[in-house]
Amino acid sequence: MVVLRRCVCVAALVALSPCSFLGVREPGSTSPLIRLRAGKRQPKEDLEVMKGFSVLVDFQMQGTDGSALVWKDVDNPLSFLAGGREVPEPLDSAVLGMVCGESKRLLAYGEPDEGGKELWEISNEKTDTCDLPLTLDITLLGIKVRQDSRGVVVQTVMRGDGITYPKSGDRISVHYTGKLASNGRKFDSTYDRQVIAGWDVALMKLSQGEKAVVTVPSALAYGPRGYGKLIPPNSDLIFEVHLVKVSRYSY
Repeated sequence: MVVLRRCVCVAALVALSPCSFLGVREPGSTSPLIRLRAGKRQPKEDLEVMKGFSVLVDFQMQGTDGSALVWKDVDNPLSFLAGGREVPEPLDSAVLGMVCGESKRLLAYGEPDEGGKELWEISNEKTDTCDLPLTLDITLLGIKVRQDSRGVVVQTVMRGDGITYPKSGDRISVHYTGKLASNGRKFDSTYDRQVIAGWDVALMKLSQGEKAVVTVPSALAYGPRGYGKLIPPNSDLIFEVHLVKVSRYSY
């Protein structure tokens, strides 16, 4: 059980939209944006999609005869949580590791309507219903992550209830694993129940039930002093976090 020690300012998040994904800040927004880069894959230092990133993807489908196909009732471009199973598998895993502006061609199967030009569903495997072979061309238009002005980054892996967010003084139950950002080495996170400053920032961005990967800069962790032999000085930390329960503070 962890008690949040103080009130912190949580940066406002802009609702996912083509406008914000393409790098145009909406009025009053302080949310960091990854700007669109058109064309081929950019250099390795560009941000790559990881599980939990919110992405915006353009897609085009065509049959083996070259005719255009339409995915029924699905917006294009399409926004979704990478690796969150919000879209069919051909698309869900293909975006992992991509950078803005990169394109891929996938082979898939569709479930056609009676006219044969609109699809009810797509799949990476041929089934009794998804039996129409097709090519699926995708282009990553944008990536969005939640980042506090002090450098704390939150990447959602599984959405929470979207309602119950911790407040100052609340008691919360959390499962977590800590790693060094420099080499991924795990450290024992049970020895010290003190909540580092970065946790105050990150946990108040999560809703009950949410799972996330949280990156905490050293200045909001153990700083130049480190922590014994486990955490070297000036180490950025990564936490895999599951906010299990929020218990409201009673006055």
